[in-house]
Amino acid sequence: MGPVLGADTGKGIPNQYLTRIFEQFFQVPESGAQTGAGLGLAIVKEIVEAHGGTIKVESRLGEGSTFSFTLKRVDLASNQEVHS
Repeated sequence: MGPVLGADTGKGIPNQYLTRIFEQFFQVPESGAQTGAGLGLAIVKEIVEAHGGTIKVESRLGEGSTFSFTLKRVDLASNQEVHS
């Protein structure tokens, strides 16, 4: 697992929605109050991927969720990647 972006001890995310939570405008239907626009995780994913990284989520119902990410190390990237 990479650096932890965020973790909580909330309800958790049902397994059937884990593949969709990074989609624009998606909100877990049973999550209760719908306060956001469903863009936050999609934006985070785009930023992480734009820097050559990956993001993932692990979640257990009743225990919470953990978001983690990886990024490329600049000193390991080729000159072409760094200067393009």
